[in-house]
Amino acid sequence: MNYSTKIVLILLGLTFFNSPIFSQAPTNGLVAYYPFTGNVNDASGNGRNGTIVGGVTPTIDRYGNVGQAYLFNGSNGCITASWDILTGNAARTMSLWFKTTLPSGSPQYMLSWGALTTNNSSILGTYTDNINPTRYLGFFATNTNMIAVTDDLQYYDGRWHLMTFTHDGSTMRLYLDGALQRTGTNVTLNTLNTPLAIGRLTFGPYYFSGSLDEVRVYNRALSAVEVQQMYSAEVSTTLPTDVIKLGTNKLIHTTGTANMFVGTNAGTNTTGSNNTFLGSTAGIGITSGQGNVFLGSSANGFGANMGTLQRSGAIGYNARVSINDAIVLGDFENNNLKVGIGVHDPKFRLEVKGVINMRAAFNQPALKINGLDFLELGEKGEFIVSNFKMKYKSENQWADRVFKKGYVLMPLAQLDEYIKEHEHLPGIPTASEAVEKGVSTQEMTAKLLEKVEELTRYVIELKKENDSLKKDYKELIKALSTNK
Repeated sequence: MNYSTKIVLILLGLTFFNSPIFSQAPTNGLVAYYPFTGNVNDASGNGRNGTIVGGVTPTIDRYGNVGQAYLFNGSNGCITASWDILTGNAARTMSLWFKTTLPSGSPQYMLSWGALTTNNSSILGTYTDNINPTRYLGFFATNTNMIAVTDDLQYYDGRWHLMTFTHDGSTMRLYLDGALQRTGTNVTLNTLNTPLAIGRLTFGPYYFSGSLDEVRVYNRALSAVEVQQMYSAEVSTTLPTDVIKLGTNKLIHTTGTANMFVGTNAGTNTTGSNNTFLGSTAGIGITSGQGNVFLGSSANGFGANMGTLQRSGAIGYNARVSINDAIVLGDFENNNLKVGIGVHDPKFRLEVKGVINMRAAFNQPALKINGLDFLELGEKGEFIVSNFKMKYKSENQWADRVFKKGYVLMPLAQLDEYIKEHEHLPGIPTASEAVEKGVSTQEMTAKLLEKVEELTRYVIELKKENDSLKKDYKELIKALSTNK
């Protein structure tokens, strides 16, 4: 057997053992089951057939089959069924597939029975009120024993999700898309006996706006394995064209094309195309964005434009970008973040070892500091510095010592001899030294000021000598006039 054949057989084996066709939703303990296969009949065999009330219409299910799910209008549409479901603190599992967008401010209930009094109901749905804007998604027993996720926008993305609630008489658990999200312990329910309602609170109001499918009620608490089996058996396995998706929830949540998502819930919330998201929850906030690259766990968009970002990149753990055509390195809220090029131990925000070649268009700023032009290139390639300030560590580096007592000026005659011999001022580099070694702008500024101050002292001393000569001249003229 050659190497290529072995590889093919290994891949076939992995496909066989990981195929979801061997999983199925549990049937043991079903007391009501509504698969919505063109009707609202109870497929559990218990005869709890439903009745459509108001705005409920057939719709497309998660596999694309027409008329195999139901759409609820959110105002008067629901399905009602018989009494005697599960009461008191009886063990139970409530499970359904739902598809909706971000709900309005009022509660929206998907499956319920019992009374709207404290701990007397058994409800799956979303809840909020006019006082607390937080949106809860999960199980509610009215005023107590709630178990829900809050403001998780990925479940209001207009795609199909599986919500499952279990209660074993003491512990309740909430699963979304087969994964455990919340757990509550030491719980005692007291559900009252009422008709079952799908798409509405038992006796109204609070109607659900969206699509529902595969509604199930069990008289026992399914295990985590059984919940995952149900999810794996019923999740759509059809990916859009040219999409690669690896990790938990890899088979749902995208309708875009030419995307690559790798990691748990990576790309969970996207309809855009040509995106690459690598890492757990990477790109989870992108909806219609195009051409983005997010590398790292929780690398994502940020801000009001998060969902529609175009051609942007975020690299590193929790790196987030908020504008189009931009690349961000690392978490902008992490003040300890450092980037190194050519080094393994950067100690600053940016540390580079090697040559940096910076190109800039003529008359375009090459470097800004705090939004202000600092450095640009001239027409002949020379650097032009704007608003430049030098800082000195010691007063001795400055030239004020020229005016201090004890500073000795070189006599002008000696200075004249020095210039004739060396062809430059004392303390100033020669032209050849400047070409060979360069000059320090900081040092030269102080040196030139030193020469200006020395020149000032020469001028002052010359003026004093000149004034003295004028005085002597006047006295001489006066003496000559007197002797005539």
